[in-house]
Amino acid sequence: MIKHIYAISVCSGNELAVRDILNSIENVSALVPTCLMYIRKGGTWKIHEKRILPGYVFVECRLSPEIYYRVKKTVYVSGWIGGGEPIPLNEADERFVQLIYNEGKPIPVQSFGSEMLKMTAIKSIDKRARRVRVTIPLMGKIHTLTLGYE
Repeated sequence: MIKHIYAISVCSGNELAVRDILNSIENVSALVPTCLMYIRKGGTWKIHEKRILPGYVFVECRLSPEIYYRVKKTVYVSGWIGGGEPIPLNEADERFVQLIYNEGKPIPVQSFGSEMLKMTAIKSIDKRARRVRVTIPLMGKIHTLTLGYE
């Protein structure tokens, strides 16, 4: 059987706790994409790590009834995305999730020549806050992401 990536809905703000719990389950790898952003505090710029898609955790596994129920009964998990039965992400979505997951490291602050910005549609640029808002189609919806840029 091939491993697929599934999306689960979680209570926003608890993605990292859910990731840690799910990673303790055998044959389950939980992915929470993060990025680095500039935050101005006290007159100086600091770099802060931020979750890219709040409310979602991506699970890479070979789905079985045991894994389905263990994930579903995890604290802070609202449910699997896909209605009654979890539906794996399509290949394009899987590639994009792997790209934004960045092997577990936060996505660095972007430059305008970066591969990430080339794959998205830029919605707006806030030069003062050093942020760029981009839109991506993921899981059949259009999501707006906010990324830091130099």
